[in-house]
Amino acid sequence: MPRVALVTYDPRPEPSKDRDLPVLVRALEEAGAGAEAVCWDDAGVDWASYDLALIRSTWDYSWRAAEFTAWAERCAEATRLANPAAVVRWNADKRYLGELAEAGIPVVPTRYLAPGDPADLPDDHEYVVKPTSGAVPATPPATPPTSTTPPYATSRACTGKG
Repeated sequence: MPRVALVTYDPRPEPSKDRDLPVLVRALEEAGAGAEAVCWDDAGVDWASYDLALIRSTWDYSWRAAEFTAWAERCAEATRLANPAAVVRWNADKRYLGELAEAGIPVVPTRYLAPGDPADLPDDHEYVVKPTSGAVPATPPATPPTSTTPPYATSRACTGKG
């Protein structure tokens, strides 16, 4: 029976927000696989004991990107990691969207700002301010900058919508 690690994170002290994870574990077990949810940063996990590690809901990676990508490298050395570690590393930083755009692949219009760069955000259409690592916007979507815009927003990717 193949063993599958569904890779997640530990949201202590709250329960996981990935409500589909138990459903997926059950479905894989019903299909004949041994499946379990495993936290990516659990030092006690023997990744070599799994036939496949499937990244599922590692939602804390963006705050720990270097640690997460190092884990992906180690995990990929021990078992089959979906997606490959090189893809995980490339995809962990949203600047890959710029590479896709340069290759002619349609993406949402995107600007990247370094810390201290002036934001010069448009006021004639909606936009989203996001970190280049992770998925949580720095400010709510469609919110123009104001005196309450977080100061770190200028170091995030500005993704245009419109």
